Amino acid sequence: MLLTVLLLGSGGGLCAQKYRFREYRQEQGLENLALTALAQDREKYLWVGTQNGLFRFDGAEFVRFGTKEGLPGSYVLSLALAPDGMLWVNTHQGLAVRWEGGFETVYSFREAADSPGMGLAINRNGVVFASTPGGLMIGRRTGSRYTYHFDLLYLPGELRSKRAYQIGIDWEGRAWVG
Repeated sequence: MLLTVLLLGSGGGLCAQKYRFREYRQEQGLENLALTALAQDREKYLWVGTQNGLFRFDGAEFVRFGTKEGLPGSYVLSLALAPDGMLWVNTHQGLAVRWEGGFETVYSFREAADSPGMGLAINRNGVVFASTPGGLMIGRRTGSRYTYHFDLLYLPGELRSKRAYQIGIDWEGRAWVG
């Protein structure tokens, strides 16, 4: 798989537009082409999650971030942007957030019940929702920027045997799990 970016011009209706595509490969600095997640932050950086690290693209070059830069693991499962603009990264080893130029691990997966799923979402109040094989992890800030308390909410009844894969937050702030 390679990263292909759709570039839309301004003005006019979508039907009348001509689309441009640009491919990015290893030659352009995207070292791993097994993409798992994409997000764009307030500074207009494009963040690309892969099976071997997180890459930031500034329009000219890719910069890799991994465990040496503070991520709990290198296999990125999903990305989410918080209302305060912070980038959250869900890896196979835990959750991290980008603050002040670096990454800080805020939760390390310890047991099968809280091991990672694919989904990650943050509501408008900054509450973090992460899917797991056993249910839904809900994280709330407990003081300092780097301190979160996570609870595992087990899915009810028959749903308990199902794995939660994705999470979405609707306009009213409700979490939808699928």
